[in-house]
This record gives sequence, C-alpha cells and structure tokens, in this order.
Amino acid sequence: QINESFIGFVEILDQSGAGLEESIINCITKNNLNLSKLRGQGYDGAANMSGVYSGVQARLKSKQKLATYIHCASHNLNLVLNDAMNSSTEVKKFFGLVEKIYTFFSNSIKRWQL
Repeated sequence: QINESFIGFVEILDQSGAGLEESIINCITKNNLNLSKLRGQGYDGAANMSGVYSGVQARLKSKQKLATYIHCASHNLNLVLNDAMNSSTEVKKFFGLVEKIYTFFSNSIKRWQL
C-alpha cells in the first residue's frame, strides 16, 4: 500500500546536493522510516535537486535503486503558467493589481477585518 505523509519542516543550512541528501537521510532516520521502502522522488529542475551526478535524486538513487526520480509536475505547470502570464500585458496588469490588493490587506491586521 502506498502511503504519503508530511513529516515536518527541516531547516536547511547546506543547499548543495550533498547537504540536502544529508538532511533528508537525517529526517528519514529521525522518524524511524526505512530508506529501503523509498520508491519515488519528485523535485524541481534545479541542479542540486535533479542533477544526474551529484543532485539529491542521484545520491538517494545510489542508496536505493528503486527510488525513481520524476520532475515535479506541479513545478512544470507553474513554469508554463508563469511564461504564459508574462506573454500578456493585460494578464500582467491583472496579477499586479491582485498582488497590490494582497499587500495592502496583508500589511495591516485592521484591514483583515474589512
């Protein structure tokens, strides 16, 4: 049975592939999880995450051959939407306005009550 659970946030001090791998392994160990049961990895396309030689995915795959890496579909969708949005002046203006409204309300507790 497949089980996916959120186990917490971890402060990252070293953003290299090696540093991130160490943080992930420490988190797995701390939570009494078994690395041998890891079957999937999903990250963005940054080299420290997806790099084929020293990225996190390659490092974890060297420890667990069945931990298949897949580029995160949500991140791909976000990149596509961002490119599409930036190609339209009207859409840029709209999201600029939404951002200004959000900033206006988020900077004041009194405004939250409006």
